[in-house]
Amino acid sequence: MSLSLATCDPVFTSNEVYLAGVASRCQSSSRPPSKLGVVDAIELSPVTPVENQHDDLERPSVLSAKHRIQKTREKIQFVTLYWFIYLEGWNDGSNGPLLPRIQKVYGVGYAVVSLIFVFACVGFITGAVSNVILVERLGFGKNANSVGYIASIKENAEVKMSIFLTAYGAGALSSPLVASQFSHLPKWNFYFLTSLGIAIINTIALIIVFRLKPQEECLSEIGVVNVDNSTSEHSHLRQIFANKDVHLLAVFSLLYIGIEITIGGWIVTYMIGVRGGGPSSGYISTGFWGGLVVGRLVLLWFNEKIGERLALFIYAILAIGFELIVWFVPSLVGDAVAVCVVGAFLGPMYPIIMNHTGRVLPRSLLSGAIGWIAGVGQAGSALIPFMVGAIAQSYGIETLQPLLISIMGVMAALWVLVSHRSHRSD
Repeated sequence: MSLSLATCDPVFTSNEVYLAGVASRCQSSSRPPSKLGVVDAIELSPVTPVENQHDDLERPSVLSAKHRIQKTREKIQFVTLYWFIYLEGWNDGSNGPLLPRIQKVYGVGYAVVSLIFVFACVGFITGAVSNVILVERLGFGKNANSVGYIASIKENAEVKMSIFLTAYGAGALSSPLVASQFSHLPKWNFYFLTSLGIAIINTIALIIVFRLKPQEECLSEIGVVNVDNSTSEHSHLRQIFANKDVHLLAVFSLLYIGIEITIGGWIVTYMIGVRGGGPSSGYISTGFWGGLVVGRLVLLWFNEKIGERLALFIYAILAIGFELIVWFVPSLVGDAVAVCVVGAFLGPMYPIIMNHTGRVLPRSLLSGAIGWIAGVGQAGSALIPFMVGAIAQSYGIETLQPLLISIMGVMAALWVLVSHRSHRSD
């Protein structure tokens, strides 16, 4: 049974008041009285489905869970890439203690033994060019382009890049400790079995974590999406190779990595030949790489305080100053300490140029551009050490220090020419 609106005066809800007004107007007209009752009015009130009432409450929790999953994946990916760059540092850091033993075993001079550095050059150059092309066509090689991967991330980019490249220094720091021990053993070449084991573990980890997916897909799994997919492969190539900063940074990278590998590789030979060091001089190479690791971590605050551009100039000047100490101060211990300090000032330079590349280039060009810059830089790890070995063959290992100081001066001049304003719009 329903009560007529004309004969009762109940307490109405907002919807009922509206319906009552309509009913009263209908009564005042010539039309017959409405038979709409209170119960009917209530039944006609709009009802929100129960499942929709909880959408606003569930949506933040769903987003929070998704964010946690992305952060977990990000950490797993980073650890895997850290292990990858650790292996690269391990390989580069082992040359210093092993070069004197290789010279002794095979009876070769500086020029011939420096071919160890050269034979890697073709692979690095080929990989750099292939990376630019295949990154656009197939996604192939993107996971290997670990520096570009880290540079594609905006959140705490500078800190992540420094920590990432510190893993390289950690590998270069630990391998001389092992290589120095093997260099005294009859089966010294068993050292390379250790390197092989690390490489196999690294390869398995990369396949499991990244599953041979393109870089954009892996980045999207951690919440980093590239919105610029409008340009073609040829357009990307033209933009990369037409950019002045790409080439300046590539040459800077070539000289920097060349100096880094030259000091780590030839400083032991220098200390033995010029300063009269013994077999334990191999640990001086460890000191250099240790300084590099410390510099990349400890000097982060200084980079942020005064700006990375100015910081690099200061580091270059200080590194030149301590190289002058190694050159002119005839003290084995003093020179060893100076080499460690040089490593500390060289350490932050490479993260700075990678961070700078991420700032001055659009994200759509980062994978190819950083692949090119890093690849050319790795070619420097063959070119500069070979040049030092060839000159030392004719003029002695004493020429190491003036060559290093000259190259550091050229690096500082190149940094002046690199653009310092950000051009990234994404």
